[in-house]
Amino acid sequence: MSKLYKIYVRLGLIGYKIVLPLMRIFIRRTERAYVMLQDGDNILMTKNWLSNGLWALPGGGIRAGESREQAVIREVKEEINVDLRGIQFELVARGIWQTDRLDFKYTIFKAQLNPGVYEANGHEITNVEWIPTIDLNVANTSQELLAITQ
Repeated sequence: MSKLYKIYVRLGLIGYKIVLPLMRIFIRRTERAYVMLQDGDNILMTKNWLSNGLWALPGGGIRAGESREQAVIREVKEEINVDLRGIQFELVARGIWQTDRLDFKYTIFKAQLNPGVYEANGHEITNVEWIPTIDLNVANTSQELLAITQ
């Protein structure tokens, strides 16, 4: 990782702390959808640029008129350039996101994905990696994700 890219990532961490109070206001009433893409015991995880630095699942906000599944397909294409059209999704969790007191509604699906190297879009997502579920813990991901991966 280049020095400039490390600075970019660091700015995202700092920016997250600054805008978190606004995020609590503006996304509190939204609904978001994510997908746990699996290859055996490995999950394809991402790190968002504007974030707390924890591993997350690909996904994001649901647009007006969009189903949860459509939102996941669109977000994964935007974030890591993977087309999930035709993939079978299984619902694994729904709830209210508590990490960082963001309080938005979420839905998490699960699907199988062939192993491979997937690239972050470079703006919104800074890192994409296959992470063994055994390596996920409170130091590197949210309570919500730990609850469904353990």
